[in-house]
Amino acid sequence: RDAGTVMCLSTLATSTVEQVAETGAQRWFQLYVFRDQHVTADLVARARASGFTALVLTVDTPVVGRRERDHRTGFTIPPEITVASLGQGGVTPAEAFAQMSESVSWRDVERLAAEAGLPVIVKGVLTAEDARLACEHGAAGLVVSNHGGRQLDGVAPTIDALPEVVEAVDGRI
Repeated sequence: RDAGTVMCLSTLATSTVEQVAETGAQRWFQLYVFRDQHVTADLVARARASGFTALVLTVDTPVVGRRERDHRTGFTIPPEITVASLGQGGVTPAEAFAQMSESVSWRDVERLAAEAGLPVIVKGVLTAEDARLACEHGAAGLVVSNHGGRQLDGVAPTIDALPEVVEAVDGRI
């Protein structure tokens, strides 16, 4: 807040949109699409009601990646760490991922752009083709992202994908 930067709160955060709204920071909501459209719609409505100014739709996580380093080191998230915005008192991250849609499509981008009442920024774009499609389907912006290189195996670094995406967008968004 004090630096004037945008806070992007993940669906998987340990704080709710309402708690983060109390900070007064400029904020966007990083949205994952759930199989139950009511869950997704509730998250969007809560973010909008809490003064979030954009949705950042994550499209590069159709399923949770096999994070080899975590398997090697035995890393796990302690059970008391929960996704605060889901369920009564939160659910575990594994439970949250199990509820997410594995088939996010351009129709989801169109629907959110038409119904959410907030600009939809598509996160996870790495190609000119997807950048053009995002523009055609109602995206207000893009985040060129490979999910930190942790989610999809063998994808390009974002810095290498950026020029192609910028050229394809051609100032439209």
